[in-house]
Amino acid sequence: MSDILILFTITLFGLVFGSFISAFSYRLVRGISIFKGRSFCDKCKKPIKWFENIPIFSFYFLKGRSACCREHISIRYPVIEFATMLIFILTGYAFITSGNSGNPIDLWHRLLGCLTLPHLLFISVFLITIFITDLEKKLILDICIFIPLAMTLLLIIFFNPDYSYANLFLAFASASFFLLIHLLTKGRGMGLGDVKLVLIPPLILGWPYTIIWLFLSFIIGAVTGVVLIFLHKAKFGKQIPFGPFLIISYFIVLFWGEKLLFLFNFK
Repeated sequence: MSDILILFTITLFGLVFGSFISAFSYRLVRGISIFKGRSFCDKCKKPIKWFENIPIFSFYFLKGRSACCREHISIRYPVIEFATMLIFILTGYAFITSGNSGNPIDLWHRLLGCLTLPHLLFISVFLITIFITDLEKKLILDICIFIPLAMTLLLIIFFNPDYSYANLFLAFASASFFLLIHLLTKGRGMGLGDVKLVLIPPLILGWPYTIIWLFLSFIIGAVTGVVLIFLHKAKFGKQIPFGPFLIISYFIVLFWGEKLLFLFNFK
């Protein structure tokens, strides 16, 4: 299969999974089963027909309004679909162009071979879902953590148990650090959801990319906090979800980790 065909296929999968994530994240925090019927209109609750639910394109052709009640469709749906598509494309491109540089995707490519791409995309689906639920509702649900965590651990143990020792230590150390922050601030500085979330990226990124990821997460979080305070969108002492910063930083390091190592003088 040519690289162009692979990227085209990944683009389609990104749109499909983006549509799934938008519905999954909406239902998950409301206790609605993802298997319970078709997607429905947020306003009038009528089922959405399949041709009204084509990722991105339906929003455009319907001019941002529901076909059943003509109410405005939330912009969250096309944004999630486009963002998921973009992450899928970047993951696919990074996989196709991977070599022997030692960055996370290269290491996983040598470990899993052709299984690397579906595994990284599988992880991405859950991380994007966490990003949304934490940003919208300040909720990081266990199902979105333990499924990708268990899958990654099983793959490491099955394909190369030796690879797991250092990464497990990094995951444990990262979670312990966040747990300490949680205890010292009595939950105001870091939630338990964040403590559990930080178990996943170190297993994927390994050393020394986990250090870059943590550093970048706090930098992006601090800059965003200052900007929000300046714009009067937040106040000092008001809790801001930290999960989105952890996830944004994870994808940045996953795609451009090698460049960041040189930037931060790790090499």
